[in-house]
Amino acid sequence: MIRETDVAEPTLTPPDARIVRTVSREVERVYGTVTPFLQWAASDAKYLRDVGGFDVVEYGPGGEIPTLHAVDERVSLEQLEKAVDVYRGGYPGVLGVTPPPTDAAHPDPNPAAPPNPPSSRLDPVEEAVGS
Repeated sequence: MIRETDVAEPTLTPPDARIVRTVSREVERVYGTVTPFLQWAASDAKYLRDVGGFDVVEYGPGGEIPTLHAVDERVSLEQLEKAVDVYRGGYPGVLGVTPPPTDAAHPDPNPAAPPNPPSSRLDPVEEAVGS
């Protein structure tokens, strides 16, 4: 027998909310286009909206839809870097603070830090995230 244990009405962050405008602007800057859409799946966003009073968007690395939430879920290093670029550019606008300096204008403050060398023991996901 299947029983409903938690039923929630849908919620929506208004399209003109600062977080929607900011993240959309950054996605367009990084990818060249933006197409906001309604998500029909379950997430904690509803609770952040309804209980916490936050405006919420859901965004993450894209491009690997066939493996999304699958046993072999993974993301390419290119998509991870693009997502980081969106996050880095969007957070200051969402938080209402001054954006961080760009790499070109301000070189790495710790240039002596060695890079994480890839290891043949890591699977592709671990290599992509530098674990």
